Amino acid sequence: MKKLLLPLLALAALALPARAAIADLEAIKPDGFSRGVVLTVDGYDASRTTLTNFPVLVRISEAGISGFDYDDLMFKSTGDDICFVAEDGTPLAFEIDTWDTAGESLVWVKLPSMQNGTEFAMFYRSSKKGKVDVCTANPFADYVGVWHLREGGNAGVSVYDSTDNALTALASDMSLAVPVGKIGAARTITTKREKKDKGMKVQTTKGTEIAALNTLGQNFVVSFWMRPLGVISTGDAGVRYDTVIGRKSATGTQAWHLQRGANSTDMRIWASETADENGGSGLFVTGKVLPLVQNQWTKIDVIYAYNNTAYPKTGTGDVGNFVLYANGARVAGADLKNIQTQGSATLTIGGGFSGGERPFWGDMDEVRVGPFTPSADWVKADYDQAATTTFLTAGTVTEFAEAANPVGTFSLDDTGAAFAQFSGSISMCGGTATVCHVFVKVWPSANAEPVAWEPLASNVTESASFAGTLVDLVPQTVYS
Repeated sequence: MKKLLLPLLALAALALPARAAIADLEAIKPDGFSRGVVLTVDGYDASRTTLTNFPVLVRISEAGISGFDYDDLMFKSTGDDICFVAEDGTPLAFEIDTWDTAGESLVWVKLPSMQNGTEFAMFYRSSKKGKVDVCTANPFADYVGVWHLREGGNAGVSVYDSTDNALTALASDMSLAVPVGKIGAARTITTKREKKDKGMKVQTTKGTEIAALNTLGQNFVVSFWMRPLGVISTGDAGVRYDTVIGRKSATGTQAWHLQRGANSTDMRIWASETADENGGSGLFVTGKVLPLVQNQWTKIDVIYAYNNTAYPKTGTGDVGNFVLYANGARVAGADLKNIQTQGSATLTIGGGFSGGERPFWGDMDEVRVGPFTPSADWVKADYDQAATTTFLTAGTVTEFAEAANPVGTFSLDDTGAAFAQFSGSISMCGGTATVCHVFVKVWPSANAEPVAWEPLASNVTESASFAGTLVDLVPQTVYS
């Protein structure tokens, strides 16, 4: 059986040594948390520039963090009692992508500044909820839409956006859940190639949602992981492209569109205006440059940057530049006439806008669109942290001795009162224990906290209520 220390009680623990790089881990610990571990960015090349507001992927497991045990969490099933702070103790925005108490959990943490050697800390084991009481911000606030594609269920399920814009997508009727994708779970877009719209659609209805999508107009980034499953036929001109992601109106004007090309390793980039640098009708085809391999994941980043220069073909008009990255490396770029508007209110993921376009036959994961243009160093870091497990390293968990944290006071006003009764209920004993012991500390507020815990109730089962009485108290005294 485990001893249960209720949230209303002070927590006592034995301090253990830790090999932490942060000089004083306890000095930056949020109140009420009794475990902590230092995390260090080791996989980012020291020669690269400092990145700002970078969402870093934290991998949590008993095998990967020395001294970490899921049973030590107060909210083991959800991970609610975790939070993250910077080197100076500033709370960091985070989101739990995947919580798996039998294996590896994945959490996105936004680092205000990141370079090689950057340190931050994770704290846990608390009656507080880290996301509610400490780290309340959204790590993807800089993006327009972020879809982790982790939702279970096949066909027609809602696929949720992790930003505050609430751009929920609806999976097509041929979509399948993929339990193990590139980063947590993923989705199969379609199970066969049809000349039919089968992608996930983000169909906005609110003005605020449309306005958010329209901020992608002048400068934006699109990134995702893709895993081709089917082979594109080159014998029929009508089936040479798989639509991957885009915003294009039904009439094909004023937007952008990304497609997998005819030879399966091309990425066809459709821009809103009438000509590309080679005189084509709004199309730019990279050639055989993408390392797309059947049944293998590839990270794609497409960045559009408005550069306010004359179009090279005619010497007039505004120009934007598309740059294509695959697995963190630049593979192509081209000047295209400026995208002036974003077309319809609909964004599609893995498919097109009309029945005449084919969906992407394969899996997709971690789809993001944002109204900014990340650097090449950012793109490389984002690829590296998902492609390897050593981008971050963890120290050894430190267990802290908690000072008293009284939940309040009570007063024995009656001159004859010499006892106090406490009651409550047990929701969880922790770990595999199903029976708990309840202890309490009560002392006159004017005095120092006592060392000893007083037994209040024994052998309390989970979901059961308890009550206990402390005697030999002093009447007309205020107690903590």
